[in-house]
Amino acid sequence: MLILSYQLTGPIVKSYWTVAIARGAMTETIVLLRSVTATSGNHGFLFYLKRV
Repeated sequence: MLILSYQLTGPIVKSYWTVAIARGAMTETIVLLRSVTATSGNHGFLFYLKRV
């Protein structure tokens, strides 16, 4: 089972997404999605994926 919790660090903007993936512990994966817009600048969305 995967548990997904997320923290919004910026407004929700439909735009181009860049994905950076960093691995922590064996059962944890942190995925950082950052939207890059020319008008609004950078808005980050931090997702925590934990496997149980």
